[in-house]
Amino acid sequence: MQTRLAFHDTPLILEVICPEHLSLPRLKGLLHDYWWDRYSGSQPTRLHLEIFDGSSPLPEEFQASTETLALAEGIRFTFSPTQVAIQLGHTSALVDFSKSSATVYMDSEFRHHTSSQLSTFWLAILVSLLQSQRTYMMHAAGLTSANGEGVIFVATGGSGKSTLTLGLIGGGWPFLSDDILFLRESDSSIHAYAGRRSFYVLSERADHYRDWPFGESNSPDREGNLRQEILVHQRYPSQFRAHCHPTVLILPRIIREPHSRLIPLERATAIKDLLRESSIGLTGRRILPGQLAVLTRLVGQCRVFRLESGEDLHRCPANFSELLEQAKSTL
Repeated sequence: MQTRLAFHDTPLILEVICPEHLSLPRLKGLLHDYWWDRYSGSQPTRLHLEIFDGSSPLPEEFQASTETLALAEGIRFTFSPTQVAIQLGHTSALVDFSKSSATVYMDSEFRHHTSSQLSTFWLAILVSLLQSQRTYMMHAAGLTSANGEGVIFVATGGSGKSTLTLGLIGGGWPFLSDDILFLRESDSSIHAYAGRRSFYVLSERADHYRDWPFGESNSPDREGNLRQEILVHQRYPSQFRAHCHPTVLILPRIIREPHSRLIPLERATAIKDLLRESSIGLTGRRILPGQLAVLTRLVGQCRVFRLESGEDLHRCPANFSELLEQAKSTL
């Protein structure tokens, strides 16, 4: 099987080659979920992923490496100067950053790993390939406001990010992604590209969205909390945007107070928070020099705020638009 896919309207092309008898549903699901599409331009930059049936030992340069990191999912990263080895059990992937290529040697027991482990393994490879072309993953939601401003909400679970994002989408804001964005330098500035297509809420809150189309239910997150998938792209297909030029950066947290606040944030503090949300384990918790430069430029081109999200935004997310305009007018 040979597949050629493009990363939105960038020149990045992913070529996947694997034996016909391997179905690899988790890999196919990720390729669909992360908004890969056909590329119609010229002079593409190729990312290459080739999969072989059968295990293989790591090259000698990795045998003596002392830089090995492990994830809770059972995935191990071993680094050399130009490559990273990603291992799950006896299956290994070698990603060569200098060639933007990955080679996977798949052990016969590979399919017996959990769905979460398989998804994390494939996503780690795809993220590493994108990193080889200075395209970096960040745990964040991306929207564009009514006047076309790119707005990024940077946060992990429990910050109110998804509730606010879905509320703004329901109020007409165009959207990129709820949970994962990719940052890439373009035209001397940083652009954000949509990551995962799926939107999720905790299953206990699903009843609040009963008028929205549902997808997979009871899908656990990394902490084991059950989630309900919401098919936002089906309800609001015309509001999807593949990318945006961010000019506003929001770092939200929930407060138990009636009124919400947007507080200007120092750039140094913002960069620390961005670093934490850009090293979520899929690259061995490494921050690459190019990644730090991209995050620094992102903060430099944005107005940055800490959102203390109170009961008013929880009841009416649309109030955020007025709150943002008021905060910008004070800068």
